[in-house]
Amino acid sequence: MVLLCFSLPMPRQVSTIMIALVMLLWVLEGNYTKRLQMLKNRYFFISIALYVLYGIGLIYTENFKAGKFEMEQKLSMLVFPLLFFTTHIDQISVKKMLRGFVLGCALAALICLINASYNFYLTGEKEVFLYAKLSLFMHVSYFAMYLCFAVVILLFNDQIVVGRFMQMLLLLFFGVTTILLSSKSGVISLALIFVIKIIHDVVVNKQYYKATIATLLVLFTASMSYIFFPKTFDRFKEMKLSITGNSKELDSTTGRVHVWQHALSIIAEHPIAGVGTGDVKDELKKRYKAHNEQLLIEKELNAHNQFLQTGIALGIPGAIVLLGLLLVVAFQTIRHELLVGSLLLLLTFINFLFESMLETQSGVVFIFFFMMLFFSIAVRKPNQNTTFIP
Repeated sequence: MVLLCFSLPMPRQVSTIMIALVMLLWVLEGNYTKRLQMLKNRYFFISIALYVLYGIGLIYTENFKAGKFEMEQKLSMLVFPLLFFTTHIDQISVKKMLRGFVLGCALAALICLINASYNFYLTGEKEVFLYAKLSLFMHVSYFAMYLCFAVVILLFNDQIVVGRFMQMLLLLFFGVTTILLSSKSGVISLALIFVIKIIHDVVVNKQYYKATIATLLVLFTASMSYIFFPKTFDRFKEMKLSITGNSKELDSTTGRVHVWQHALSIIAEHPIAGVGTGDVKDELKKRYKAHNEQLLIEKELNAHNQFLQTGIALGIPGAIVLLGLLLVVAFQTIRHELLVGSLLLLLTFINFLFESMLETQSGVVFIFFFMMLFFSIAVRKPNQNTTFIP
């Protein structure tokens, strides 16, 4: 599991191998009777409800081949609940997994920056340090979410890395890399994380001096980022123009608005059961062609909102189940003071608003691995539970 966490920010093939290895060891460990008893838990059935609905959606889908691929892509939604609800994980193991993930993010970001530096040496173009040209292993939105969660882990757990200097260095490194990735949801998430940390230090820890210093450092870093990386913040200006209707070009935000409108119209036509697990892309393409939106056709954009994406496939009940799962996990992690798990749910919700995060392995593996880790810890019986993360 530690190796799996370390491999998540790496190329997809590496994490796939790690998942297969983890499940192989799970099978070889045996204790099937005991594990079956452990699965008699209402929270386990809540965890797999969405995957079951996608399986039902496979029955009435027209594009069965695409639906089958979707079920394979989303297999982590079944695998990780099964894994974590039948495995007792102690405090040391949790910290090792979180440390492995942080170090994996550091290595992946370092590789990306080294590659960008080499490309800058060859071309002299500063754009190689920004957006898609920087992120080697996955889409920038996913990588930015990974780095933001690594920031959460470092901010709210002092035992992940040795020494305050290393902690601050990694926080700066992850923060700057997130800004370079120019993901709007990533930058918003990063800013929100630091605001929550400052409020936490003031309200909970009563560390007013520390909170003041942190506020000044965040403001200084944000100002320097605005000066040295203006193109990142230009994306927010484009977003403002798109929202206010003053944009004349089809940029990323305007394109999203168009896609959301089409998604809502499809859901309105199929509110109860949706179009089926494999027909989402086909239905959206029909809308793009009907409105002659060539750029959307060429990019084959999905709904760019996980709630809408699920709503198209499974109808309003599917979107409600997805939202309900997030709310249940959030409630349990907050109730048991698992702050890192609660902030993971916040990051997930923010990114679900802008991206269909469960439509690729980079999203579904990361989200369900850590979500089920904290959920399984939170719902254990009091005599089996420990506050793993402050």
